[in-house]
Amino acid sequence: MRLPPSQNSGGMGMHWQTRKRWNEGFKVMVKCLLRAQNVRPLAKARVTIVNYCLEAHMRDRDNLTGCVKPMVDALTEYGIVADDREQYVELVCRNVAVPKMKDKRVTMTIEEMEGPTPVRCSCGWPHSIRKCKRCGQVMCRRCHDPRENIHRCASADK
Repeated sequence: MRLPPSQNSGGMGMHWQTRKRWNEGFKVMVKCLLRAQNVRPLAKARVTIVNYCLEAHMRDRDNLTGCVKPMVDALTEYGIVADDREQYVELVCRNVAVPKMKDKRVTMTIEEMEGPTPVRCSCGWPHSIRKCKRCGQVMCRRCHDPRENIHRCASADK
């Protein structure tokens, strides 16, 4: 896996559609890896992302943190953590120099930390983040359709 373009080298000036394609590609890749590893939802997680790269290609801390945002967003979208705010995710990013180009890679480690007991949706997933305006039921992102502001349980009944 490669990181997105550096914010200093044009990543910020990239056309929004190009940046969206980069971000969506990373999210899909992370979701596939999480599914393959059978990672379960966590109340609080320490996410360590290590960028193994050539010494000349190392990124500063701010740039590296900005580049890994799509990976952390994928954890939220897939339901591993409730949100990517600091109360749910402790993000650790670092660079490690490697001698050869073939050794370049990015690793992501997810560790469970002590945190509040997550609220669960009726489907069993933790990290419920929305309340239905119609019935007041707490729902996760998987059960909620934000465009219609209804959840699957209510929409199936009507």
